[in-house]
Amino acid sequence: MRKLYLAGPWFTKTESDIYDKALDIIYKTDSKYECYIPKFHKYIPKKTFGFNVKSIKKCNVLVALIDK
Repeated sequence: MRKLYLAGPWFTKTESDIYDKALDIIYKTDSKYECYIPKFHKYIPKKTFGFNVKSIKKCNVLVALIDK
């Protein structure tokens, strides 16, 4: 199974809404991906960073939500 990593901020309501919309699109358009969603994981600074880096290296697709 292909792996997808969704990167982006979710700290404000607007950011969280955009993140959730991106998730909806991903799940509705192609459910063939195993998705890693950092938003759904407990935040422990040192462990979280390392796990995120490993997950990014393992993914086939990286979707990054950015703000201008």
